[in-house]
Amino acid sequence: MKRPGLIRSSAAYYRSVYGAVERVRELIAAGKLTIPVLSVSGRASFEDGQRGFVEAFANNIVKHMVIPDSGHFVAEEQPEALAAECSKFFRG
Repeated sequence: MKRPGLIRSSAAYYRSVYGAVERVRELIAAGKLTIPVLSVSGRASFEDGQRGFVEAFANNIVKHMVIPDSGHFVAEEQPEALAAECSKFFRG
Protein backbone atom coordinates (compact mmCIF):
# COMPACT_ATOMS: atom_id res chain seq x y z
CA MET A 1 0.00 0.00 0.00
CA LYS A 2 3.02 2.27 0.40
CA ARG A 3 4.16 2.05 -3.21
CA PRO A 4 3.59 5.30 -5.12
CA GLY A 5 0.43 5.17 -7.23
CA LEU A 6 -0.75 1.78 -5.92
CA ILE A 7 -4.01 2.94 -4.40
CA ARG A 8 -4.82 5.18 -7.37
CA SER A 9 -4.15 2.42 -9.89
CA SER A 10 -6.07 -0.15 -7.84
CA ALA A 11 -9.09 2.14 -7.63
CA ALA A 12 -8.97 2.90 -11.37
CA TYR A 13 -10.68 -0.41 -12.15
CA TYR A 14 -13.63 0.48 -9.94
CA ARG A 15 -13.83 4.05 -11.28
CA SER A 16 -14.03 2.65 -14.81
CA VAL A 17 -17.09 0.58 -13.84
CA TYR A 18 -19.04 3.76 -13.10
CA GLY A 19 -18.05 5.12 -16.50
CA ALA A 20 -19.33 1.96 -18.21
CA VAL A 21 -22.85 2.02 -16.76
CA GLU A 22 -24.52 3.04 -20.01
CA ARG A 23 -22.73 0.31 -21.97
CA VAL A 24 -23.77 -2.29 -19.38
CA ARG A 25 -27.39 -1.15 -19.74
CA GLU A 26 -27.14 -1.58 -23.51
CA LEU A 27 -25.71 -5.08 -23.14
CA ILE A 28 -28.45 -6.10 -20.70
CA ALA A 29 -31.11 -4.78 -23.06
CA ALA A 30 -29.61 -6.84 -25.89
CA GLY A 31 -30.29 -10.07 -23.96
CA LYS A 32 -28.38 -12.66 -22.02
CA LEU A 33 -25.27 -14.42 -23.26
CA THR A 34 -26.02 -17.69 -24.99
CA ILE A 35 -22.42 -18.87 -25.28
CA PRO A 36 -21.08 -21.43 -22.78
CA VAL A 37 -20.00 -19.70 -19.57
CA LEU A 38 -17.65 -20.83 -16.81
CA SER A 39 -18.44 -18.99 -13.58
CA VAL A 40 -15.53 -18.83 -11.13
CA SER A 41 -15.48 -17.35 -7.65
CA GLY A 42 -13.17 -17.46 -4.67
CA ARG A 43 -14.21 -19.17 -1.44
CA ALA A 44 -13.46 -15.99 0.56
CA SER A 45 -15.23 -13.76 -1.97
CA PHE A 46 -18.71 -14.19 -3.46
CA GLU A 47 -18.49 -17.97 -3.23
CA ASP A 48 -21.75 -19.61 -4.42
CA GLY A 49 -23.49 -16.23 -4.38
CA GLN A 50 -21.82 -15.37 -7.66
CA ARG A 51 -23.92 -17.91 -9.55
CA GLY A 52 -27.05 -15.76 -9.21
CA PHE A 53 -25.18 -12.74 -10.48
CA VAL A 54 -23.91 -14.64 -13.53
CA GLU A 55 -27.40 -16.05 -14.20
CA ALA A 56 -28.60 -12.47 -14.59
CA PHE A 57 -26.33 -12.14 -17.65
CA ALA A 58 -25.96 -15.66 -19.07
CA ASN A 59 -28.34 -18.47 -20.09
CA ASN A 60 -25.76 -21.20 -20.62
CA ILE A 61 -23.71 -21.59 -17.43
CA VAL A 62 -21.82 -24.80 -18.08
CA LYS A 63 -20.21 -24.81 -14.66
CA HIS A 64 -20.05 -22.65 -11.56
CA MET A 65 -17.11 -23.32 -9.33
CA VAL A 66 -15.65 -21.94 -6.15
CA ILE A 67 -11.87 -21.99 -5.86
CA PRO A 68 -10.73 -22.81 -2.30
CA ASP A 69 -8.07 -20.71 -0.58
CA SER A 70 -8.85 -17.68 -2.68
CA GLY A 71 -10.79 -14.47 -2.38
CA HIS A 72 -11.48 -11.62 -4.75
CA PHE A 73 -8.37 -12.10 -6.92
CA VAL A 74 -8.56 -15.77 -7.90
CA ALA A 75 -6.11 -15.42 -10.79
CA GLU A 76 -3.45 -14.01 -8.49
CA GLU A 77 -4.21 -16.15 -5.45
CA GLN A 78 -4.70 -19.56 -7.10
CA PRO A 79 -3.38 -19.31 -10.67
CA GLU A 80 -2.75 -23.04 -11.07
CA ALA A 81 -6.26 -24.02 -9.95
CA LEU A 82 -7.83 -21.40 -12.19
CA ALA A 83 -5.69 -22.44 -15.18
CA ALA A 84 -6.65 -26.08 -14.67
CA GLU A 85 -10.37 -25.26 -14.61
CA CYS A 86 -10.11 -22.99 -17.65
CA SER A 87 -8.21 -25.69 -19.53
CA LYS A 88 -10.94 -28.26 -18.79
CA PHE A 89 -13.62 -25.78 -19.82
CA PHE A 90 -12.01 -24.88 -23.15
CA ARG A 91 -11.23 -28.50 -24.01
CA GLY A 92 -14.90 -29.32 -23.51
